[in-house]
Amino acid sequence: MKKYLAFISYRHKHDDSEAALGIRKGIEGYHLPRGSGLPAQRRVFRDTDELPTSSDLGADIENALRDSEYLIAICSEDYVKSLWCMREIEFYLELGRRDRILPVLLSGTPETSVPEMIRGIPIAADLRKDGTGGGTGISADAGPERSTEPGSAEACFYDKTKVKSAVPEILSRICGIDAGHIAGAERRFRMSVAAAAVACVTAGLLGFAAYATRTAARIADNNVRIAGAVEKTEEARKQAVGERNAALLRQAEYVSEQAWEALSVDDADQAIELALSVLPEDLHGDLPVSPEAEGVLRMALSMEVPPSYHYYRSAETGFDIRGYYAYKYVEDRLFLTGDSFGT
Repeated sequence: MKKYLAFISYRHKHDDSEAALGIRKGIEGYHLPRGSGLPAQRRVFRDTDELPTSSDLGADIENALRDSEYLIAICSEDYVKSLWCMREIEFYLELGRRDRILPVLLSGTPETSVPEMIRGIPIAADLRKDGTGGGTGISADAGPERSTEPGSAEACFYDKTKVKSAVPEILSRICGIDAGHIAGAERRFRMSVAAAAVACVTAGLLGFAAYATRTAARIADNNVRIAGAVEKTEEARKQAVGERNAALLRQAEYVSEQAWEALSVDDADQAIELALSVLPEDLHGDLPVSPEAEGVLRMALSMEVPPSYHYYRSAETGFDIRGYYAYKYVEDRLFLTGDSFGT
């Protein structure tokens, strides 16, 4: 197998270059059926430099022609006028490879567009807009079928859509397999690629759905854990508050006993100070209110002289004094009777 499967000879004008590029990409990228005898990696030489004046070929072009199994000629009315293109045909004929030249009709007719030296070779593909289609066995020496004069209503033009169908026809001439079979292999390959792409997308979507499901489950589990942690935290807070309140009430009970002792020696000021020290500033807040401290404070604020039971001392408090306790002197000491009186 030579270095290149084919050498594309064409006139370096826009339409000719575009058609040559499409054929090169098609031949190199086509997925051939098994048994074609052609390598999977195929190279096509497409010269991108135009010979300006001389008809002499450069060494690179001659080497590329020698290393090419086939020569594809993109034939048009301008093609036969190019000294460069005609020299490429002549050189390939000199190599003794006339049977490996594949004319592709771009415009005009075989008589006006195909070089005279290869008109006996069947057209490999017809890209004319009004052509009869490639692979029909049109001979390069066939006579004119339509007028190609400028402005003629029957002028032939290049049909870009035919490049795609021309590729299996050219490959058919190269490997000897039916063009329809070659095109079918390419369609099956593209369908398998599309199916694989769909499978990948589907697998990706399924994977994302599974990931989303797992993520949602983890989020739900975390929410349950968070709710449990919040509940435990609230229980711990309540327990801590309860223990704090119990400690404060125990302290208040102890201090209240000291306040009662102060009252027993008529030290109301000390009793009031002690009672207020264990009562919260906000009696309606979170801190507990000791009934012992509240009682001794009431007693200290409402000390009476028997038997008149009148107030003789007052202080600013955060609650109303709803009553006071009776007490009596016994051997010059104050004793609480346990009886209460309304204000």
